[in-house]
Amino acid sequence: MKLLGIIILTVLVANCTAECDKGWKSFDSKCLKLFDDEKKSWQGAEDTCEESDAYLVKIESKAKNTFLLDTFLQFDKSETDNREAWTGLTDKEEEGKFVWTDGTSANFTKWADEQPNDEDGEQDCAEIANGVFWPGGPPQIGVWNDFQCDRELYYICEKEQ
Repeated sequence: MKLLGIIILTVLVANCTAECDKGWKSFDSKCLKLFDDEKKSWQGAEDTCEESDAYLVKIESKAKNTFLLDTFLQFDKSETDNREAWTGLTDKEEEGKFVWTDGTSANFTKWADEQPNDEDGEQDCAEIANGVFWPGGPPQIGVWNDFQCDRELYYICEKEQ
């Protein structure tokens, strides 16, 4: 009986102290990290996430979208007008059918106005954006855009806590 008590206590303590690795931020039992040291294509970003036992971020709620915006996508206006990062959403397999890297459909979306638009028939990967992306254009705050997968952007990885 004493051994059972020790095992239960150990499990409880382990669950209560589960933390994210250094540089990763916790949200809803997941660990997330913005990789902003080197921009990569969508596939390059996914490969790097996998090397960290992670995957490109899966945004399933307004709360998570807001967390990403507030935590990773703020920027110094004296340095740039915008910040953007790859997510794990893509329609590479079937045009117009966006799915996460695990194959599940997007039940929550936050597409910018007139998005996704598959401009020039070449936009199959989704980014989350914050800022002004063209002169005189409206601010795009925490919205999603379909973009060319070979473009190099920062990216957000996610893994279990």
